[in-house]
Amino acid sequence: MTPDRFEELLEAKGSDLATWPEDERRAAERLLADSADARAALAQARTLDDLLAGALAPEAAGPDLRDAILALPVAHPREAARRPGFGFRAFWQAGLGMALAAGLAGFALGITGLVEGPGPPPEEADIAGLVYGISVQEPRP
Repeated sequence: MTPDRFEELLEAKGSDLATWPEDERRAAERLLADSADARAALAQARTLDDLLAGALAPEAAGPDLRDAILALPVAHPREAARRPGFGFRAFWQAGLGMALAAGLAGFALGITGLVEGPGPPPEEADIAGLVYGISVQEPRP
């Protein structure tokens, strides 16, 4: 077993070698017998595991911690009111963004000609017919 593989297994499986796969555990024990670095890494991993095991569980927090957490918005109302996405600025930014998107979509459709309008009003069609001698209006079915 290489020292890198040993450290990978320490990170993945923890410091309790009994939880490691048997072949990996035997190789780790041989490495521990020969390497001071591996023993130091194991000691560090055990310290971390002990710290994590001794961490305060949420249900064991007690009423004092619960009350202190619930009092935070009351003690700091300005920070509690700063929720992302619910402010005046965010509202107008979203509205302006939607208006800009609609305008650009309309411009793009008009430029490409994918959507055709109703055509010129009848008076302009008559003038074009008089001036150019052509009919702008398409015959209606």
